Amino acid sequence: MPFLDMLCYRAPETLLTLPYVFQGAVLPRIRHLELRNFSLRKCPNLLASTLVHLQLRHCSGAWSTTADMIRVLKTLSHLRELLLVGDECFPPGLIDDRHASSKARIVNAGLELLHIDAEEEVTLHFLQEV
Repeated sequence: MPFLDMLCYRAPETLLTLPYVFQGAVLPRIRHLELRNFSLRKCPNLLASTLVHLQLRHCSGAWSTTADMIRVLKTLSHLRELLLVGDECFPPGLIDDRHASSKARIVNAGLELLHIDAEEEVTLHFLQEV
């Protein structure tokens, strides 16, 4: 899929993985990614550095720890719009993770839209990282 620019996918209500389609796929031009009820555990390659728009709604497996979340989001240097909806979109230990005191910016200065819809404590801890 070397010419894929936009991917929007809504999985059925049960979380699914699509490793047979996206695992290891090279998407050098992907700029717009919207996923819903999707597990990124086996498809981390979808979080490509070329993304300008990233929308995850009730998606799990994007990152396993806060440090992993910071590392991945830092690679998205072209990101302008970030929408994360649901507690599943955040690493399980975000609230308890002491890495949150790093004060390292995880999102680039060019971010124009940040939409977070999660439990209040999760949201506050994420915003401390931004």
